Amino acid sequence: MHKAVATSSRAEVFAAIVEKFDMVCIAAKCTKECQACTQCHYAIEQMSALAQGEPTSGLCPKLESCVQTCLEILACVAERCNVHCYDGDCTSCNAMAKRMFTIICQQTNMLTLSHIQYEGTCPRLFNDMAEEYVARKRRVAA
Repeated sequence: MHKAVATSSRAEVFAAIVEKFDMVCIAAKCTKECQACTQCHYAIEQMSALAQGEPTSGLCPKLESCVQTCLEILACVAERCNVHCYDGDCTSCNAMAKRMFTIICQQTNMLTLSHIQYEGTCPRLFNDMAEEYVARKRRVAA
């Protein structure tokens, strides 16, 4: 992750980080914390159901529909479906990703890197980069 932060341009760093998130793996490692967190708990159930081809409760319709249409679920999620975590469709996914991004941002001192050029906090950087990421993905899809 450090390499992605250090070598990616500002325009590429958000995708370089969030497209590597393995939500199933992360969720499995924080079971106690996730049980106490409604957003995390739903994300665990959602990813587990989708990975097993089972129906979900539909709280994140675009993300869930996109994942279900993917044949190679994990690779496809990063490439095609990940954007729905950041476009307002799924607040639980966005909240979980923001927490992980913020930790990575702090651990890599991302705000001080010359190629990032950002004055603000890690959570605000996440919001700004998520917005830019969604806009780029929409332009490519159009």
